[in-house]
Amino acid sequence: MNKLRTGISIGLLSLLAVGLMTMSAQAQQGMGQGMKGGRNMPVFSDIDADGDGKVTEQELNEFRAERMSRMAAEGRQMKHAGDMPTFADIDTDGDGFMNEQEFTAHQAERRAEMQKQRNR
Repeated sequence: MNKLRTGISIGLLSLLAVGLMTMSAQAQQGMGQGMKGGRNMPVFSDIDADGDGKVTEQELNEFRAERMSRMAAEGRQMKHAGDMPTFADIDTDGDGFMNEQEFTAHQAERRAEMQKQRNR
């Protein structure tokens, strides 16, 4: 009987350890500070793949494709996928790059829109 309890305990601890390692790995795979707390909004560094301080349209598209693939694999709904702004919507100065200030302003607008919808 003690061997059975020990075996069950070891099995449960192993499952817990695997779950914690999986969560840790997911947190390190491009889920920036903005992706925490259920807000699901990325931070600039999540999108700036080469870390040069500016985001090209290709970087944004690749980030979005990877993020949507990950969400689909997790079985998550993507209710607002069709509402995503275009690169030009975010690149307000039209220089062909999204900088952190443009990104931050865009995120603030999105958060305000989401808050309005929740308050209806």
